[in-house]
Amino acid sequence: CIRDRYQRRVHGLDLLLLPVAAFLRYTLGVCDDGNTKFDLADDPIKSQLAECGANAKLGDPATASAFKGLIASQDVMGTNLYEHGTVGQRVEQLVSKMLVVGGVRATLDEHLRLARKRHGE
Repeated sequence: CIRDRYQRRVHGLDLLLLPVAAFLRYTLGVCDDGNTKFDLADDPIKSQLAECGANAKLGDPATASAFKGLIASQDVMGTNLYEHGTVGQRVEQLVSKMLVVGGVRATLDEHLRLARKRHGE
């Protein structure tokens, strides 16, 4: 079925993009529990990362748009991810799922469960 093949492709792409989305979510400086704060590691663009993270809000998935600049940054991502089909939008959607308390674990669990199902485990 065409729909099933499409879903498998999207899921496969999501597995590759999860680390990118998790990196962006990391810039909030707040653990998945919503309470524990941490400092971002030293990085040449730490201030840019922290600024994007400060503009996104835990509990408000719509604020994933705060990461558009990083997602489009050739310096950060190696290329403008929005120029590659739906890649930029998929990253933004994954980050939005992670912008709720427990969202990082839930998003990772969801995709791991789908991967196991796909491979018959």
